[in-house]
Amino acid sequence: MTTSVTTVRLAGNRKKAIEQVALAAGSKCGKILRVSDVIHFMIDRYSNLETIEALANKYSPKMENSKEDKK
Repeated sequence: MTTSVTTVRLAGNRKKAIEQVALAAGSKCGKILRVSDVIHFMIDRYSNLETIEALANKYSPKMENSKEDKK
């Protein structure tokens, strides 16, 4: 079985936030955590139906109350 690998780009504030989480969690548990450890944990923890619904709601086209809708 082969494993595929994907690169994810994190820029600016998101990269800093993940690095800070890795440092803070690592200091609490006494281990060195990599950014990839944090990302993998988050994917495993938040890959569920609730997250799917939240993403779908966030990126769904918004219904606007235009004059055409009132006709």
